[in-house]
Amino acid sequence: MNTKDGNTQTEINANTRAEHRASPPIPVVRGGTLKSLSGNDKIPMVLGVVPAGMLRKKAHIDTRSPHNKRGYQRGAEKKRINELTAKLESGAVDLSTALLLNIRKHDKNLIQWKEGDFGFLHLDTVSRMWIMDGQHRYEAIKKLVDNDSGKWFNYPLHCVFLIGAERNDELEQFHQVNTYAKSVK
Repeated sequence: MNTKDGNTQTEINANTRAEHRASPPIPVVRGGTLKSLSGNDKIPMVLGVVPAGMLRKKAHIDTRSPHNKRGYQRGAEKKRINELTAKLESGAVDLSTALLLNIRKHDKNLIQWKEGDFGFLHLDTVSRMWIMDGQHRYEAIKKLVDNDSGKWFNYPLHCVFLIGAERNDELEQFHQVNTYAKSVK
């Protein structure tokens, strides 16, 4: 079956698989540090822009469920996801707010620093990134990538990454962000 641009679905799937194999490093800038709950360590942060398709294959949400009783996030609301998906698809909105993620396992080769506070994050070395804030934005963009990877794979998502935070520190950041944010009526 041919698509609008003449490519077959098989060709599109092959191109998408090739994009997933070779993840280029992400340019990042060094952010501040957060105090660990243990009080002994500082958790480094970096800021960068990640293509939606790259995030799609690595991001996870620690959702509480009958199968994951230790999860700390509620399930995403389908209505909110569907509304945001439709608005993104129509071009009515963009995602300008950064997602907050954690890379729990810190590998010394994860970031290659170049000049001062500028470097490259090597996501090929990461098996999972945990979303602490932005699950509805992530779920909407995930839906779009799954439905039309050719159009949405490279959609830029602004991200703040904690590097090497433990799960309890991640939970504390989730609590901080969601407790002190003022909801909009």
